[in-house]
Amino acid sequence: MRRAWQRATLPPSVSYRSILHIGEEWVRALVVEIRPESVLIIGAGREKRLDAGQALEAKTLASVCEGALRQAENMTERTIGRLVVPDEAIVGLPGRHVHSVIGQVQMVRAQPEREITERELYRLLVRLYNTTEQLAARTAFPSSSRPQYPLGLLETKVVEIRVDGHEVTTPVRFRGGKLEARAVGLYADGATLAELSRLADSLELAMLPVANSWAMASAMNEQEAVGLIVEGHETVVLMLRRGTVVSLDRVPHGGAELMRDLAVHLGLPRFRVGALREAYLAGRLDDEWCELLRDGVSHAVVPWLQGIAAALNRVAEGDGFSARLCFYEVGAPFPMLAGALQSWMQSWPVDEFPTVRRLDIRDIGGISERTGALGQDPADIAVMALARYAGVLAKPPYAVDALLQEIASGPAH
Repeated sequence: MRRAWQRATLPPSVSYRSILHIGEEWVRALVVEIRPESVLIIGAGREKRLDAGQALEAKTLASVCEGALRQAENMTERTIGRLVVPDEAIVGLPGRHVHSVIGQVQMVRAQPEREITERELYRLLVRLYNTTEQLAARTAFPSSSRPQYPLGLLETKVVEIRVDGHEVTTPVRFRGGKLEARAVGLYADGATLAELSRLADSLELAMLPVANSWAMASAMNEQEAVGLIVEGHETVVLMLRRGTVVSLDRVPHGGAELMRDLAVHLGLPRFRVGALREAYLAGRLDDEWCELLRDGVSHAVVPWLQGIAAALNRVAEGDGFSARLCFYEVGAPFPMLAGALQSWMQSWPVDEFPTVRRLDIRDIGGISERTGALGQDPADIAVMALARYAGVLAKPPYAVDALLQEIASGPAH
């Protein structure tokens, strides 16, 4: 049972949230204080899963999540001098439970000389939302059979609006004959959301599900880029345009598979390859072993890069690639990965010189870590990105995004 939140007198602009990241081995929890200018991490905890793996089952996760949350809540007494037990939690969803689609519509106006009205914008966005939702259902459930659980919308944002081919922030008060709009919709499979609802009931918390990839992409702080999130057994591939994730896909090949393939090529046991990695990262590997490792990496990344290339072609949807690539590694780094990506990008069809940027915990801005418990484990990066995203969600959205979200949360149109 959740304990009562011991409230202090706070300005209305300050709020508290819990953050939950359910990894394959560990559940991490934070308590954050959200202020207009930043997010303060005031509590942190973690518990080892009883059922290590990719499953999200409330009956096995409830006690583990409760333990991690209790640790984080108890830490708030030491950090800020009072116990804080939030009644709402942001929980991160891994890429395998998330579906991303882009909807596109156009509307021809009978009287192009007249100014575009708010009513016309509303009608355009209703059509856009319906098109995006229908596309998501067809993509996730290509067969005609009706799923037991429908998709649930996580987030939706307008990618662009055009009036007679010219991009605008909002079309209202402009004149023109043709309106065009594109939006990205991020959906979770209904079975996962139902399981999270059962978990929320067990923990007596209100839960807001958020895609881990969306939160980590937001923390990249890039306007136009290709993003990679390398986790234990999967890599999320995403496209950023105008600072927004416009599409994403996943490859079932992550850090564990990269290490496996490296061990196979070097002909060494997995534990020896792990020791080589640690020696290389610490700068203790001699030139001969560095050369052997470099050769092994060049072969080990081939199947992974083939999967990334296929996913990248799907997410680009004919729009071309950015010459910038940013990537996170949620866990121990794979040696020489930035160099392998840089070499691979030389073949990309881009006009600029390709650049690779490896991101770590220090690159996540807008948060203040007050506990001293985070930052040593590379896997902390995901839960810290979720903490930052709690601050993003607290800010009002752009006007057209707010209208689209209002349509999405209202009755069917």
